[in-house]
Order: sequence, then C-alpha cells, then structure tokens
Amino acid sequence: MKAVYEILDALESLDYSDPTMLNKIPYEELVNTVANMFQSRHKDIWYAVWKNNLYRLQLGKATPDQMKAEVCFQFMQMFRSMLILDAKVKGKTKKARFTYEGPKDDKTRNFCYVRVGKSYTEHQILDWQDLSWEGKIEDGGDIFVDLGGYNCRHYLVPEGYTLPE
Repeated sequence: MKAVYEILDALESLDYSDPTMLNKIPYEELVNTVANMFQSRHKDIWYAVWKNNLYRLQLGKATPDQMKAEVCFQFMQMFRSMLILDAKVKGKTKKARFTYEGPKDDKTRNFCYVRVGKSYTEHQILDWQDLSWEGKIEDGGDIFVDLGGYNCRHYLVPEGYTLPE
C-alpha cells in the first residue's frame, strides 16, 4: 500500500498550472506499478481508461485544482477497481465483510472518518448510495469504486483478503 500513497503524493505535488502537465504524467508506468501489485493482465485496458478519462478533462475548461483533483481521483478509482476485481477473482467477496481502510487525518471527510477501521457487509455498503455527503459522486457509479467521492483515499478490503505489498 505504501506504493499507492507514494504515487498519490507525487500526483498531488505536480504543478497543474502548467498546461502541459497532463502530458508529462507517466501514466503507463503508474498503471504498471499498481497492476503489478495485483498481477493484473489487463494493464493496457487500465492505461487506456485512465488516459481517456483525463483526455476528456483536457478538452474542458478545468482549473489547475480541478485537474489535480481529477488525476488523483482517477488514480484511486483505478486502484480500488483493481483491488475489488482481484478479491472477486480470488473468491474473497462472497458473503464477505469489508473493512474500510485508509488514512484518518485532516483531509478525511466525515463520511470516511467515521468508517475507517470498521467492518461492513455488502448490503450495508450498498445502502451508502442512498446517503448524501460533501464530495459524493452523484452519477450512480459503483460505491465500491467511488467510495467517499472525489479525492477519496480510502478503499474496502474483504475479510480474509491479503493486500499485496
């Protein structure tokens, strides 16, 4: 998990006021780092999805802060997607409870803060979609991928699943 937070810190520290910054991010290298954690054979798909999502962002009128938020958000969505997919492939999500993991600091939203370290059933997690909180993604996405919303640094770990180093 250390690698994931190191990448996230590096992405947060970039100068997004530079209009060429999105072209300088080593997307393929970052995707490979995370995909290798999960031994994913689908690196090319993850790479294409992330690049496509960020390319659409370039076409808009995003501010540097919006670009930074979106780059970091897309990275964490990719990580959470790989984690859940890997756990499903290994059969660790059937009737599982999930532990809400990640940092508990001054950047943490209240929605996440009260959940960190606690265990939930899939049914309880799905019920979160009916709640409202600041930063929530309202487009009906997957709560297991979107979790606490934009810039969320948290993830769900099925009980009995060992996170890769």
